[in-house]
Amino acid sequence: MQIDDILDLGDFILLFVAIGHCLYRGLWRIYYVRIILIYLLSMLLTYGLALCLVKVQHVKNNLFLFHIFKPLEYTLISVLYCHILKQVLIRRFIAWSVPVYLFIAVFLSVFVQKITEDNAYATVIASLLIIIWALLYFREIMLSMEVHTLHRFALFWINVGILFHFIGSLVIEGLFDYLIKHNMPLAMVFSRMEFIFDYILLFAFITGIYDQIRYEQ
Repeated sequence: MQIDDILDLGDFILLFVAIGHCLYRGLWRIYYVRIILIYLLSMLLTYGLALCLVKVQHVKNNLFLFHIFKPLEYTLISVLYCHILKQVLIRRFIAWSVPVYLFIAVFLSVFVQKITEDNAYATVIASLLIIIWALLYFREIMLSMEVHTLHRFALFWINVGILFHFIGSLVIEGLFDYLIKHNMPLAMVFSRMEFIFDYILLFAFITGIYDQIRYEQ
């Protein structure tokens, strides 16, 4: 088993564990958990199809899947922050950012980085915006004084996972396009580093949902 296969296996195991936590005792009925569940299922579907195309169908280029996934990912995470943030102005700004981002993503996929290329520009834009939403939510938590034990607050862990995941995505995708053209071995190392940030996201989701389970009990 090669290193890429081990990393893929780790991703799928964590995805199934996170999905299982969301489904535990009907926890998915909570709105923010339902959004996360849809997000996790979309990840599972995208990663599963991408792997099948390469391993089973022997398709050399599966990047078109990620041109579809990235706008969906941004939409779901924006919906999450529209739900959990309290300031109306910020929520409206996030809501309006979704159709604007979708237009930009489609434009980039058609005219700039086509569906056979890595959609680095769209990923960098989405990552920057999501990092801002995550930092705004941290600020809101700190100012509200409603949460006394952060490590037992489910949305704290979920926000931590999202923040670090997209910081990693911003750095990796920001350099990846350049590295592909100038240093392919280093580009491959960077592509594997994405798994680390996937693991951080999924571990944080599992921790957050587990805290929600304990709260429900």
